[in-house]
Amino acid sequence: APGKRQYVDLSKYEGAEGGRRAIQAPDAAAYPPGRYKCVSSWVNCRELPDTSSPIVGRFVQEQELSLVAVKVFGTAVRGLAERGGWVSIIASGGKILFERQGDLDLKALQGRYRVVAAAGALVFSSLGITAGAARVKAGEEFCAGELAHGQDGDQAGALLGKRVDPGAASGEWVVLFSPSQGVVS
Repeated sequence: APGKRQYVDLSKYEGAEGGRRAIQAPDAAAYPPGRYKCVSSWVNCRELPDTSSPIVGRFVQEQELSLVAVKVFGTAVRGLAERGGWVSIIASGGKILFERQGDLDLKALQGRYRVVAAAGALVFSSLGITAGAARVKAGEEFCAGELAHGQDGDQAGALLGKRVDPGAASGEWVVLFSPSQGVVS
């Protein structure tokens, strides 16, 4: 109507921006990625590190999870789970919610993955190659039978899975997590 303003909340459609900001947050040096155990009665897992973002799951006491990135947000320390979702390791008030149990167990992370990044996931013919040869399309599923940490080029700091699906793509390495993109698959 003339003289009236309507405000539209576009954050639902621009959600990728919140994810990019989360990945660019400073790393928590005292809490490296790895396996963590819940030491609180329960802890919510959220879509983004912001405590007002939607809850996507819940972890209960003694439950373990693998965190591929751990970042500092103000006074809180939050970790990104290997299949997506953020948990507070240390709450904003200082309460410890998760304790580190050890490094990532790459064998435990073997399994079926779906590419969730809109741009797809980079594919490498072998580890150590500095540039990705192709991409697995968003929404495509694949099975990773072996996992490894990337060292150089586009693979630096990434977690990669070796495809074991039957067909021409078997044996290729697909990015599962990247420090610059977050969870990709």
